[in-house]
Amino acid sequence: MPPLPSASNLYQDQTAQSSCKSCSTGYFRLSASAQSICPLGSACSGCAQTSCTAGTNYADQQGLSSCKSVKPCGLGQRLTAAATTTRDAVCAACDSSTFMSSSSHFNTACSTPRTCAAGSYVQTAFTASSDRVCASCDGSTGYQDQSNQASCKSVRLCTAGQFATTAPTVTSDRSCSSCTLGSTYQPASSHSQTACLAVSAVCAVGKYQATAPTVTSDRVCSNCGSGQFQNLEGQTACKDWTVCGASEGVGGVGEGDGGRTCGHDS
Repeated sequence: MPPLPSASNLYQDQTAQSSCKSCSTGYFRLSASAQSICPLGSACSGCAQTSCTAGTNYADQQGLSSCKSVKPCGLGQRLTAAATTTRDAVCAACDSSTFMSSSSHFNTACSTPRTCAAGSYVQTAFTASSDRVCASCDGSTGYQDQSNQASCKSVRLCTAGQFATTAPTVTSDRSCSSCTLGSTYQPASSHSQTACLAVSAVCAVGKYQATAPTVTSDRVCSNCGSGQFQNLEGQTACKDWTVCGASEGVGGVGEGDGGRTCGHDS
């Protein structure tokens, strides 16, 4: 009877053979007289058995001559189960409120998108594989007082009859207040003026107030017409001249600020 083989990479399971056998692919030398199929979690080559390395490679079936490389998770995914020597890593999609921008990783949690705070807006929405991109409002034509909004809000302009009391910022709108009736006015529309205009002084002697002031327009004074006068200021109408009788003489011609007087002839 020939001696049993002593080489670690050979075996012989039959008698009266002139040489030893090499192990089949995916088998290892169990003993000098037997080979065995490579088990899960190992790779077998040249009759030698080598264990796979957890987290790096694995063997999920028997008879492998080399371990399989662990496949990392990709964009828009998270790791739900780590790889073992007998199983690949298990990945799942991020939920709709998170993202993952790494293309090769073993992260167990996806990332929360950044918040576009008040004063900014969402320039680019986040996706399963990319973060949200924010941009600032300019604070003069646009502002935003809420977070994660798709655009800035338009800054208001004051209307006729108003003036700007508070300037806009990136987080707040312009504030407008009304002019004071009878004292100030503002005729401009869609403006950012910080003060109303002063109403003109009351109408002088010889004139009358043709149009009263409003919060959007000034007082308008006009001269008394022919046959009229006004000897007081701030009046809304002129007075008619006195009409002298046939037996009366005219004592005063009567201009805009003075009336005609009549008298009897001597």
